[in-house]
Amino acid sequence: MGQSLKYLSIILLFFGCSTKTLLVPTLSYTSTNFSLEELDRRYKKVPIHRGQDIDDFVKQVAYADAEPLVMVNNGYNNFQVFIDEQGRVESIFKLQKSDTLYDQMAVDAIKRTEFKPLRMDGKPTKYAVFMSFSFNDHDKIYPVINGMWSYLKMAQKKRLNLNTSDQTQIFPSEDVTVKPTLLKGAFPRYPDLARKSGVEGVVEVKIIIDETGNVINSTIHKSLPMLDAAALEAADKCKFSPGFVDGQPVRVCMTIPFHFKLSR
Repeated sequence: MGQSLKYLSIILLFFGCSTKTLLVPTLSYTSTNFSLEELDRRYKKVPIHRGQDIDDFVKQVAYADAEPLVMVNNGYNNFQVFIDEQGRVESIFKLQKSDTLYDQMAVDAIKRTEFKPLRMDGKPTKYAVFMSFSFNDHDKIYPVINGMWSYLKMAQKKRLNLNTSDQTQIFPSEDVTVKPTLLKGAFPRYPDLARKSGVEGVVEVKIIIDETGNVINSTIHKSLPMLDAAALEAADKCKFSPGFVDGQPVRVCMTIPFHFKLSR
């Protein structure tokens, strides 16, 4: 009897606790509780995709729409998501207790995220990823997937790509006669997860300023992964005076720093 209890304790520790719930997107997307036996039968051989590049396994990231919600307290939740052989969400495993409203918003976003099929040894296979959402005072909450901020990936995809047929010259800031000057800056939001994790430092963003002083392209030059997305968001909101060469406004490339420091 004592040996049986020992093994049962090991099993429960492996899964965290028996009260965790699997949110199973069936036709009605209802929630249900799986027994440990059923969980083991379904998923013990499912590999966890640990790649850091979400382009490897995600077609399109969906955000949690928090716009109708008045944020009284910040929320945070974490899920293990199981993907079937066709790249469809099969089950969503909630990893810790959190606010029910946040959970439903996150689950809706996970169900709208488009994943890619994964093949192992030439055969389609199920796989799992980890997704978490940090709810704060923003209306669009993008998930962290396998430890990477998906917002950053989506922002880079949606960011203006300069047309390769556009022959407009871009000047380094040190080569222009009159350098752009900042007219309107933006303070980057401090991501709640980064704040809770004690992450601080400087993110450098390389920007391209057009002939009217607008930021038309921005990329990370010096990275702090948990702070990059907030720095890019702030860079896009900046407004500059134009740069000039020989009296003519030109496009200018320059690097700007964003400092993140926690109050002591």
